[in-house]
Amino acid sequence: MPLSTGLYLHGGERHFGGGAHSLKALVGSEVAVTAWHPGRRIGAMCRYSLPRHDDGGVATSGLYGDENLFGLVVDFHRLEINLGELEVGIFGGADLFSEGAPELFNVGWRNVEVAHAFCREIGVHPRHLHIGDRIHRLVTLELRHGGVNVRRQDGETGRW
Repeated sequence: MPLSTGLYLHGGERHFGGGAHSLKALVGSEVAVTAWHPGRRIGAMCRYSLPRHDDGGVATSGLYGDENLFGLVVDFHRLEINLGELEVGIFGGADLFSEGAPELFNVGWRNVEVAHAFCREIGVHPRHLHIGDRIHRLVTLELRHGGVNVRRQDGETGRW
């Protein structure tokens, strides 16, 4: 069986689809959100760097969590997929910059809060969580079967 090919997502990117490849994202304070529909065998991942686009303008870069997660909703709606049936994972949100400052200044934690708000809005509880701490993570979503693997900077791994 051939090895699956991987598509690496950079900050602001999103990918939606199925097939024999995997989606990967290296995150620190950024957040990667995975979404998998087991019945349709379709998944998605997005990666964002900042929580919200608050200046009132139209942002289309995907760097902001609110706009990138909205893109996921649009992708699934195009195929008439019920968002409440998704298996969602939230990864990243490390505290790499705040040095003990209040949460207001912790970009990683604010990124995670946006992902949790997204889950509440679509009516799901995150099935996979690997958030916080002071580490980087490599997140992989296998689009063949929806499995998620996380490899921490310190070598620890987790599979779901």
